[in-house]
Amino acid sequence: MEAPQSAPDLDAMEEITTKVLALLEQRRPDLSAKARARIIRLVYEFYIKQEKPMDEASLDNVIELAAFR
Repeated sequence: MEAPQSAPDLDAMEEITTKVLALLEQRRPDLSAKARARIIRLVYEFYIKQEKPMDEASLDNVIELAAFR
């Protein structure tokens, strides 16, 4: 039997999305919408699994890695 999925933390999702989009606008305005969405998803998944926000250095790494996928 599968474990029940918890509801998404919408406040955290909104905060993460706002922060990531602002950083992307400054650092990588050339990224496609798909790449931006992938980065937001990765950062949100990190937040859910680690139960804490991603630090700035890790966020920079995710942006650079996702940009090349």
